[in-house]
Amino acid sequence: MPVLRRATELAPNDAAAWHNLGQAALAANQHAEALTAFERAVNLAPGRAETLVAWGVAHLSMPGGDAARKKANAEAAVFAFRQAQLAGLETAELLHHLGVAQYAAGDLRGAAESLRSSLERKPDDAGALFHLAMAQGAMDDLAGARKALLKCVEIDPTLARGWHALAMLDYQAGNLEIAASLFRRAIKADPISAASHRALGRVLEELKRPTEAMLAFGQAVQATRGQLRARPATPTLDQALDAAEKKLTDPRTLELHHALSGTADVFAPARVPEHLVTNLFDKYAPTFDHQLRGNLAYRIPELVVEAVAATRPQGLLDVLDLGCGTGLCGPLLRPMAATLAGVDLSAGMIEKARERGVYDILETGELVAMLRQTPPESFDLLTAADVLIYIGDLSPAMEAAYRALRPGGMLVFSVEAGEAERFHLQRKTLRYTHSAAYLRHVATIHGFAVESLEKVVARMENAQGVESYLVVLRKT
Repeated sequence: MPVLRRATELAPNDAAAWHNLGQAALAANQHAEALTAFERAVNLAPGRAETLVAWGVAHLSMPGGDAARKKANAEAAVFAFRQAQLAGLETAELLHHLGVAQYAAGDLRGAAESLRSSLERKPDDAGALFHLAMAQGAMDDLAGARKALLKCVEIDPTLARGWHALAMLDYQAGNLEIAASLFRRAIKADPISAASHRALGRVLEELKRPTEAMLAFGQAVQATRGQLRARPATPTLDQALDAAEKKLTDPRTLELHHALSGTADVFAPARVPEHLVTNLFDKYAPTFDHQLRGNLAYRIPELVVEAVAATRPQGLLDVLDLGCGTGLCGPLLRPMAATLAGVDLSAGMIEKARERGVYDILETGELVAMLRQTPPESFDLLTAADVLIYIGDLSPAMEAAYRALRPGGMLVFSVEAGEAERFHLQRKTLRYTHSAAYLRHVATIHGFAVESLEKVVARMENAQGVESYLVVLRKT
């Protein structure tokens, strides 16, 4: 935080510096400072969607205040999220935030509509289902609320507030035994919830079970005083590793780490946050081909396909073009492909690729997730032309690629050449470079044979060639 504050002093008109300070303050629960920083960033760059979202989140998470103040904060959050939409952002996360803000501001129908739109994009979001249920319940759509809550706790059985809300529906309907059972599920998920202990006590009292009710009320009092402690089971090694991975890959953690790496001397994050890449290339899609081909003399697609042609087996191949962009590799790969699929984070890029008419399948999505969802040994060839420059740690991609390839299958990709020990995030371009030693090491530990690794010139920038590595790996 002191470093980020100093950055805003040195560059008071730099919107990114104020955005970074706001993110850090929000992560540290310093909401007033976060709001001030985000407001300054918004004034300097009114159309920056990620700052507008963060500004709305800061308003929405402001602690304390009376009902009028909370409603005012919620309305300010709605305004910020709407501005982010006008700036071109329309993600499941944004719509979820908008729905919560609308609910807090009293716009129940608007909240339900936004939350349904969020769930269309991300159906397994337990939090969005919970908030949709709250909006439906407030509009007396109890059947809809119950349906959403049942799906919510099915997806996340540890969500205590989901069980509590479900129990309240049965309590209000007079289903006391069922309500008691559901309140116990809520307590199991959150043993220190005074509200669930108290509600269970009321239900048991109505069921004429005074001894059990007295015990529940006693637990509620202890929870209120902070005398109850959760007693989580000792996690297994796998559970501990999963928990660590979730913390390290949390979007807010990643975004803050990425922002810091652009301004401070900290170790580079594992990858660029997905939404930054998506926003960049959605805006870039209409002029992408002209910029690369006309202005930058971009030649990686030809180099990738030449490398494939030099080492591929006889016959047609099942090919997946990772980070296919506008499909520059597609026409070159088509003659050697039995099937040709493409995936890219940017919906705008996918639409441009579709116009070429050479791909059998095109999907919008993240490449590692796509590979993990694909049945094992589905492809003979995976290509990635200048897409891994937005990923530092290539281990997850290598692992997923190995799984998706058939024995003898090939992974052919390009990355910008670097001399760091592993990978390095360039502050000017916010793209990664990778060293040859790192590329060989990460390929080998995931079971690939390195068939070739040569230095090439990918394109021209500022009248200078951008040195890259063209890598051909084979699944052994």
